[in-house]
Amino acid sequence: MQRRRAEFEHDRSGDSPTEFETSTNKFEAVCGMCGGKMFVDHALKARLESAREQGLEDNPLVCGRCEADMNEAAAEA
Repeated sequence: MQRRRAEFEHDRSGDSPTEFETSTNKFEAVCGMCGGKMFVDHALKARLESAREQGLEDNPLVCGRCEADMNEAAAEA
């Protein structure tokens, strides 16, 4: 029996970080590249805290602006 990806990742949110607080994204986080403030949902906040507790030193979270800059730089290369 095949299972859908959604069944395996039911605890992961489809929402992405936002610049402003929303009804879902209530927790403040910082971009790992520019240090800009953004808001994330509870599930992403918990995963970030878990990664930090397990020894991840670099913040993997990247804001939309930095992500766009990285994509633009990759397209030019």
